[in-house]
Amino acid sequence: MKTRNSLAFLLHARDYSETSVIASFLTKDFGIFNALLKGAKRKGSKFANILSPGSELYISYSDKNALKTIFECEINKQIQIAPKNLKVLIYLNELILKIFEKEHDIPVVFKDYDELMCLMTLDNKDEILELSLRNFEYRLITDLGYGFDLTKNDAGISIEPNQDYLFSPVRGIYSLDKEDSDTSFKGQHLLDFMSGKFSNNMTKKVIKSIFRESLEVILGKELNARKYFN
Repeated sequence: MKTRNSLAFLLHARDYSETSVIASFLTKDFGIFNALLKGAKRKGSKFANILSPGSELYISYSDKNALKTIFECEINKQIQIAPKNLKVLIYLNELILKIFEKEHDIPVVFKDYDELMCLMTLDNKDEILELSLRNFEYRLITDLGYGFDLTKNDAGISIEPNQDYLFSPVRGIYSLDKEDSDTSFKGQHLLDFMSGKFSNNMTKKVIKSIFRESLEVILGKELNARKYFN
């Protein structure tokens, strides 16, 4: 039996039997995979304390069969998630699960996820978390090959602060030449985001809308977690 070890985060868990669950993990060394936790639902199970969000885990598992089996799992780092940020965690977990293939090597995503988890504590401001989440989405879109430049329009011309623009997942950012549109926005919002200025509510709205539209094209549908957000 081959044994593997890795740091990991629990993304999702579902019932497998009356006593066991199948869990989806994001690991530092082996990407995302599903694994069986035998007896996890039994009273006093050694897995009981890992089935709630907020822990970086150290797992040991066997990949003898197609469905891996976890036989040791310890909390490596406990992170106190603020209740108001649980919806962010749900969104982040669903996004990662649906956008990546199983067992695809994604160490950078693990690092980014770890940093985002640490920002979900009571000690951090909402603005910092939201900016970090948007930066994560932008890197994700770019790394998957669907990236677009937020400092230039589709013709390669630098974004002007007072110019009106529109966004298309196919074209990227493009100039609005004639009639106004309800979905147009000023270039200043793009420039502010790229320079780390994220206090303006309209800037937050514009960037969130752009990345949401792009991710939905990549995924082919809207995430279930969107229902928790306005």
